[in-house]
Amino acid sequence: MSTQHYVDSNNNYLGGFGDGAMPPEGSTEVPAPAHGLDTWDGAAWIPYVPDPVLAAIEELDITDKQIARIGEETIDILFAKGVLVASDFDAASLAKLAARKSARDKLNG
Repeated sequence: MSTQHYVDSNNNYLGGFGDGAMPPEGSTEVPAPAHGLDTWDGAAWIPYVPDPVLAAIEELDITDKQIARIGEETIDILFAKGVLVASDFDAASLAKLAARKSARDKLNG
């Protein structure tokens, strides 16, 4: 059985369904998108374009040394502005960031 692709009522890609899997009620069959975050406009796919800042951050395999070089204050600003979110980091890295921020806050009174 072939895979069929579907969008929801807001034209967001739901995924490919095959082997007897049924898409949600009210979904519409469409051709396969190039990227899972593409959006259907009713006739063709609108390509997903990642935010350039987020794309650059995702390409970094951020290590402790890179965090230190970037500057912890910069990371705080990026979190505050929503450019970085907790899900961008694994639990160990988040714990290290929190510990460093706590130590900085204590030093700065």
